[in-house]
Amino acid sequence: MKKILLSLIGIGGIVFQGSAQLDVTAPVVTAVNPITSIEILVVFSEDVTLATASDVLNYTGLGTVNTAVFSGMQMDSVTLTLASGLDLGVTNTITVSNVADNSSNNNVMVNSNHSFIFNNSTPNIIITEIMYNSPESGTDSLEFIEIYNNGTSDAYLGGFEFTNGVNYIFPTDTLSPAAFYLIAVDQAVAEVFFGMAFNGEFTGALSNGGELLKIVNTFGITIDSVDYDDASPWPTGPIDPDGDGASIELIDINQPNEMASNWTAGSIQYGIVNGSTVFASPGAFTPQANMPLVNVVNSNLTFDETAGLVSIGLDLTNSNGMPSIVKVKVSTGSTADVNDFSVPLSLTFPGNVDTTMNFDINIVDDMLTERTEYISLIFLDSSNTEIGSTNIATVYIKDDEFTAPIGNGSINMEPIYTYTVPTGSAEISAYDPSSKKLFVGNTTSNLIEVLDISDPHNGALLQTIAIGTYGNLNSIAVWGDTIALAMENSTDPQLAGSVVFLDASGALLNQLTAGAMPDMVTFTPDHSKVLSANEGEPDDNYTNDPEGSISVIDISNGVLNASITNATFTSFNAQQVALEASGVNIYGPGSTVAQDLEPEYITVNETSTIAWITLQENNALAKLDLATNTITDIYPLGYKDHSLPGNAMDVSNDNSEVLIANWPTKGMYQPDAIASFSVGTSTYLVTANEGDSRDYNGLEEEERIGDGSYPLDSTIFGDFMPILKDDLNGGRLKTTNTIGDIDNDGDFDEIYSFGARSFSIWDENGVLVYDSGDDFEQITAADATFSSIFNTSNSNVSFKNRSDDKGPEPEGIVTGVINDTVYAFITLERVGGIMVYDVSDVTNPLFVQYINNRDVATATGDLGPEGIIFVNDNNSPIDTALVIVSNEVSGTVTIYKINHTIILPPLADFNEDDHTICEGTTVNYTNESIGVQDTWEWTFNGGTPATSTLENPTVTYTIAGQYDVQLIVSNVNGTDTLMSTNHMEVFANPIAPTISQIDALTLSSTEVNGNQWNDVNGEVTGAINQTFVPGVDGDYSVTYTDVNGCSATSSMFSFSDYSSVDDYDGKTLIIYPNPAAEVLNFNKILNVEVIDLSGKIVLAANQVNAIDISDLSPGMYALKTSNGKQLKFIKK
Repeated sequence: MKKILLSLIGIGGIVFQGSAQLDVTAPVVTAVNPITSIEILVVFSEDVTLATASDVLNYTGLGTVNTAVFSGMQMDSVTLTLASGLDLGVTNTITVSNVADNSSNNNVMVNSNHSFIFNNSTPNIIITEIMYNSPESGTDSLEFIEIYNNGTSDAYLGGFEFTNGVNYIFPTDTLSPAAFYLIAVDQAVAEVFFGMAFNGEFTGALSNGGELLKIVNTFGITIDSVDYDDASPWPTGPIDPDGDGASIELIDINQPNEMASNWTAGSIQYGIVNGSTVFASPGAFTPQANMPLVNVVNSNLTFDETAGLVSIGLDLTNSNGMPSIVKVKVSTGSTADVNDFSVPLSLTFPGNVDTTMNFDINIVDDMLTERTEYISLIFLDSSNTEIGSTNIATVYIKDDEFTAPIGNGSINMEPIYTYTVPTGSAEISAYDPSSKKLFVGNTTSNLIEVLDISDPHNGALLQTIAIGTYGNLNSIAVWGDTIALAMENSTDPQLAGSVVFLDASGALLNQLTAGAMPDMVTFTPDHSKVLSANEGEPDDNYTNDPEGSISVIDISNGVLNASITNATFTSFNAQQVALEASGVNIYGPGSTVAQDLEPEYITVNETSTIAWITLQENNALAKLDLATNTITDIYPLGYKDHSLPGNAMDVSNDNSEVLIANWPTKGMYQPDAIASFSVGTSTYLVTANEGDSRDYNGLEEEERIGDGSYPLDSTIFGDFMPILKDDLNGGRLKTTNTIGDIDNDGDFDEIYSFGARSFSIWDENGVLVYDSGDDFEQITAADATFSSIFNTSNSNVSFKNRSDDKGPEPEGIVTGVINDTVYAFITLERVGGIMVYDVSDVTNPLFVQYINNRDVATATGDLGPEGIIFVNDNNSPIDTALVIVSNEVSGTVTIYKINHTIILPPLADFNEDDHTICEGTTVNYTNESIGVQDTWEWTFNGGTPATSTLENPTVTYTIAGQYDVQLIVSNVNGTDTLMSTNHMEVFANPIAPTISQIDALTLSSTEVNGNQWNDVNGEVTGAINQTFVPGVDGDYSVTYTDVNGCSATSSMFSFSDYSSVDDYDGKTLIIYPNPAAEVLNFNKILNVEVIDLSGKIVLAANQVNAIDISDLSPGMYALKTSNGKQLKFIKK
């Protein structure tokens, strides 16, 4: 049997062979879409092979192609990266060849050409005149649109397009500043009638009833748009633009052209068509004169939340006799919301006189605790007005519920001594507890000044050590009789520096070559190593940027035998893209990762196994393994969102009010100093988030938000942009120009400022645990003394001098333990002083104290605090801990004593209500231990509960016997135990007595002595004998107390006096016996009933003198006679 192969040529070049389909058509390019000036997306008609699609030689016409990669998972589109960018507004043609489809037979394209225009520019071109209903009949051949370049540079028009109303694609063309571009529905007719050249011809027709005209670039971004109308408030006369011969013309090219009030009917006569005169001015601009002009009088105001109704002044000039209406818009950037205020939608001026009117705002005093908020208003012309250059206003609202953090006073710092260096500075110091000496690093004079502070109230200069021969001093550390110095190369800072070791007299012990610019030196806690942070800053021209590094010096065999290892960042050079993507800021021109990273400060864990280093300019931390002397990790620190509650800041040195408010900016933490401490088994890092920038001839990253060279993305910041850029608002704030342009289009989509104005707690892997938010500015602004120099600098007393920079600038930080509590001490470099926080709870630190030792009237006292040392109680020369602060600008070193309770081990003692008791007694124990106590551990043998951790517990004893009591009391410094043997003696309670009625009037107890008779109301006074004669019938008990004072009480006994009752015949009725068990007798024959206590008749008999009661239940009954008399008896 023969096999038959059927082949059919199908539609689209698909060959069907049996059930299989073969693609016989080569791929073609269906679209070419520019992404950026150097990135092009090429789309094919079908999936193509990786090998041919990624071959950059297959793409020609656009210059050198660096890369060609598939776009994501799509195999039918390729992204090309060009070596040089595309020109704006010109036609580009790409030729694609030798690309094969992904079918089994690999059809290969020969040449596929595709043309396109790249134009993502947004020039300031505006539509200034529209002739939308010309008076000629039928053809509308005189319709035209006028476009004007209101910018200061050439506008590249190629690829721009009218996408609404009419259709027109701009060819390759350039429009010079102050030049016009004219397009008409009939170019030839328009050129003849108006006597001038037009640039092009659009298709479609302008709507006589009004429509939206929009110009967009090749990315669809709107360049300009006008939504005109033929009805008021758009111009309708004196010559009606809707068919009577007039165009509509823009009045003021510097005001928005979407406002109807900014348009007027054409007024220049050009000729006559169909008996109608045409009024238009294509290619010219004729503004209307004497338009009423409105300006905001007071554009920045501050009020308390309780102010109620407040006003902004609006000033109108050039009144023309007609009412003028100004509209108001609340900016989207306002931090106050609709519940905080109310405003009218407009304000109307009468128009008959130039005047100033108030625009009223009602501030709502809510009960919420908030930071300072602001209302941002934009005033717009609505009718018969032109808004002047001052058209925005910001109203700040200061919350009346908010209060700054108040120190809890758990410790109290007090300055006790200040040393002033004769000449130079005092940037960093070190303390040796063994000798009680303080070594002051005078960095500007290259000296070490050695002080005896064995009496810290009266320090004494012992000697001065000159160290200039070793280089320039940056840092100092000391241990015992060994001094370690970080010395920068004095000839060329970009060359290697050194770590120098001196003995206590200043004699050289050793000098080891370190990295470039050693900036900080420290001993590890076990004193086996010395570490140096080698910052490696570039030269001013940025032509020499040395690598940053960490020098690890092993001194375990003594300083004389020390060895040095430089831990570098070179292994991270290949990871630059990943590091930048993670948030590490690497931006030095031409620098590698290792060159760009600048180690600033070091902290080491308690076991001396791991060190962490701040990389300040890079907004990151590095981790150093001290077992291998290798940098293992770089952690990006992220950014602080200043738009969030609690992260507010004061950002303007031009505004005279303290306005700690939220702004749409992000702060780089950029810590300077770092310290560490342990809680349990975890190590935490604390950083002083100062902030820093690179300001060199070769790199200047600082920009202010208000600078013209710092453009903001108008799509993101919208109508808030001019308000934010106002110097009285956010315009003065310094930012970096190295990050923030997310889409690389030349403007900034996000704003990043320097430093976080705070201190932070991080875990071992650089994860944020806590940040102090806006505490520092809130605290200093509320301080009774230092609020007058809020955010001043360290060399002046100018109010808010540093608000636009980095605020108070936290610089130094150290931690210390006092009475088992961990405290952080943070220096503020600019305004000065020390912030103290209890950080024992790492997620909820507590503010303790702010102290500042500077003057507020003059720039004197401690200025520019940097280095800070904590000396614990054990190492202090006096009986309390110390903090020592070095102040760079004033050249002073101040010693603070920390006033706190010195806790000695406690002495256990206690007392109680009574220690000889009866069974069932509850005893109240009172702790009378001496000294500070944190915990109490009680043990009560025989008691309930048997143990307790309360300070003053309550215990019940139920079983007779002798029992021990123990108290263990503890505090952070010790424990004491008091054991009292057989402390409690518990006696058994006696057996309860019983009561009997021995006759009609008398009750008797089974106990002879120790009785106390009771009625239902309590003890009967004087009734203490064995027998008791009640005064009335009722319930009685007796309490027996034995010789130990223990007692027991009988059951209640119901007493009834049964001695006699008067009968109806006047004779005495007697019943007996009482109590009775079988028969109750009486002394006459009667008709009787026996009634129980509920009133129920239980027995009855007639004409008897006795009644059988043997079947009755024991208890109290009454014998009732026929005349209603009753006599009580007891059935036994």
